[in-house]
Amino acid sequence: MCGLTSLIIAASLFSYALVLHVVTWRSRPPSRYLFWFLKYWAVLPLLAVGAYLTVDGFLRGFVLGPETLAWLGGLLTYLALCACFILVYPAISMSSLSLEILHYLRRHGPQPVGSLHLPTQTGAAMLEARRDNLLKSGFFEANGGSLILTRKGRMVAGTINAIRWALAIPRGSGG
Repeated sequence: MCGLTSLIIAASLFSYALVLHVVTWRSRPPSRYLFWFLKYWAVLPLLAVGAYLTVDGFLRGFVLGPETLAWLGGLLTYLALCACFILVYPAISMSSLSLEILHYLRRHGPQPVGSLHLPTQTGAAMLEARRDNLLKSGFFEANGGSLILTRKGRMVAGTINAIRWALAIPRGSGG
């Protein structure tokens, strides 16, 4: 029963975050996306679970029982779901060249090898759109003719590299 409860808690937290994400992006995209993401996908669920466990602890005497373990398991499962969402999001948002190739083949059927003619939103246009998005988000800044990583950009790049290293994902693979 504890495992099923953990899955229900994780699914509830993830559904909340996903609905909030969709509603926010459909109404007006947040200007400071990284802080918005951390606040609504990480901090608020952590506070909700922490508040529940604190109140429950006061009522039950801080006993590490099955209900507490279910909430902690649900929180860990939720965090794993968030990590999966973060890793899959670039492909979902159509910023993956691999996904564009698959969509092209799906729309146009079999193609001779070496004859892919993708729409203008690929290649250089995709790179420019992505660069502009990262520049606007503050991950790097343009100084003269150079792009320079900001502190936020170094932190995110370092975190992603650490995750890729921990998962043994070779450089240049995926998306």
